[in-house]
Amino acid sequence: MSIGERLMKLREEKGFLQRDVAEKIGIAPNTLSGYERNLRSPDPMTLSKLADFYGVSVDYLLGKEVEIGNIYLSLAREAEINEIDPEDIKLAIET
Repeated sequence: MSIGERLMKLREEKGFLQRDVAEKIGIAPNTLSGYERNLRSPDPMTLSKLADFYGVSVDYLLGKEVEIGNIYLSLAREAEINEIDPEDIKLAIET
């Protein structure tokens, strides 16, 4: 998933219009549209503002965060090797 796709997904999940988000972070709506369509890239400051606005990390927007499913898979493999019940690990993570 591209940064533009992530931005659009987050905006739509939160129920915002482009103009609402743009106004809140201090950019033009057509600029946000360009980000969402991958026609332009946000500068570091704008990227940080977008991450803060949506309550995610910059790494998430850039596609660098590990998905939680991959973490569970890795832990499950380790648990099998060390004869630990994967459900015990999952329970420990969720609490």
